[in-house]
Amino acid sequence: MKNNKQKSRSSLFKDALVLFVITLIAGLSLAYTNEVTKGPIAAKQLEKKQEAYSKVYTAAMEIIPDNELTQAAAAADLSLIDASYRKVKIDEIGKAADSNGNIIGYIIAVTTKGGYNPPISMVIGYSLEKEITGFEYLTFNESKSVDVLKNEYRTQYIGKTGEHFSFDEGAGTKVDAISGATISSNGIIDAVNAGIGYLNEYVIGGADQ
Repeated sequence: MKNNKQKSRSSLFKDALVLFVITLIAGLSLAYTNEVTKGPIAAKQLEKKQEAYSKVYTAAMEIIPDNELTQAAAAADLSLIDASYRKVKIDEIGKAADSNGNIIGYIIAVTTKGGYNPPISMVIGYSLEKEITGFEYLTFNESKSVDVLKNEYRTQYIGKTGEHFSFDEGAGTKVDAISGATISSNGIIDAVNAGIGYLNEYVIGGADQ
């Protein structure tokens, strides 16, 4: 009886040890896979971002990263400009320059926790004349009216001039919300307004060119 108990304990120990080793190997394999794929994923994301940046300001010969502007914007409380911007943060600001090096506008990347399935990240080109020169999504997980939001809704902004966009006539530069995707439409318009609102308040308005 005593020998049977000892064998049982020994068997349980061996089973536990085998399970531990299997778990350890599986964990190490997953960590290795994550480490191996991390580089290519980051490279692909960077490539996507650079492509979007070039699309939103085609008139620019160069987009110049500005760490000082970016750091100040990232630390800013955008709800101080408008309470509806509380879910938005600015990720990056760059200067758009012409062939002579003159600053003709800015690109601004923003992320919002608004929308139906956040986050939504986008980059916008904005000229000194306050025209939206381009608009591209960087992260987009919305599940309703996806094609319309990615195309018709997004392109409404491009080429329009204004300091504030609105779904209501007379309350700003007019754009149309998407029926069936009101939450997404609101999240996106708040992000656009927060980005250009910051530029007008602290960068263009502050003559920091």
